[in-house]
Amino acid sequence: MKLCTTLKNTAFDIVRNVYISYLIGDYDLDFHKLNSDNAVADFSNLLSLYNFLPLITSSTRISTSSRSLIDNIFTINLTHHLSGIILSDISDHFPIFAIASKSENSNHAPVKNLRDLTEVSINNINNFLSNQNWNSLTSLNNINDCCSASNTILTHSSDTFIPSFQPKTEKNAGLTITFLT
Repeated sequence: MKLCTTLKNTAFDIVRNVYISYLIGDYDLDFHKLNSDNAVADFSNLLSLYNFLPLITSSTRISTSSRSLIDNIFTINLTHHLSGIILSDISDHFPIFAIASKSENSNHAPVKNLRDLTEVSINNINNFLSNQNWNSLTSLNNINDCCSASNTILTHSSDTFIPSFQPKTEKNAGLTITFLT
């Protein structure tokens, strides 16, 4: 799917370079079919991978025979949002909106670390773990020691092949952002 490919190629740069990120649009994917449509599931999984959450959760297009959730606003900005759907028949899609404000105190909020999870990094970590000598774990008699040792190996491998980083933050205290589609 072209949308997933485009998002996959740009989402990491978006997340790494901009703290406040929004993806807004008519995605032509019905998020009510998350469990039955592979394209919707793939797109949703990709958004989740980069910590994007939907702000709209109700139907944005309603006809006499169907309802669908195809318009949405996704964000990694976890501050308070006022978002919703404007019930209007000016179009066959209801307009959606989001209002976000960044308070003075948001500069002190903890920033979530991210990892650049790519096909190459997944292959590298798989190879590393496949070549690991796991026999040392089977010789341990205490389950806590075994869990601790395996956790050390997994943490080392993820830190080596998928290092974490903090996204850049913006210093626009008091900024209010309004979106309407």
